[in-house]
Amino acid sequence: MYFDKEKFRKRIKNLRVKARLTQAEASERLSISLKSLQSIEQGRRECSLEMLMDLSELYMVSTDYLLKGTDPEGIDNRNRLAGVIAELTSIMNGK
Repeated sequence: MYFDKEKFRKRIKNLRVKARLTQAEASERLSISLKSLQSIEQGRRECSLEMLMDLSELYMVSTDYLLKGTDPEGIDNRNRLAGVIAELTSIMNGK
């Protein structure tokens, strides 16, 4: 099996954009520097296992999805739910 680094970095960025997070917001939630997240999204830096798990939790997707792009049971539903939660949070915060 071949790991496609380009697709991986695109998945990370697309998930962040879908979650309506800036790179600064995502890096803060992941407890990493902005530069580190930018490097991951640009494919210049690889993720540790811990970072992979943190990304999985933040974006509510499986590590399989992050690594292989497979869409096991309900990832789309979780992403929609995350979008609704983000919208409601934004409304509640008056943004």
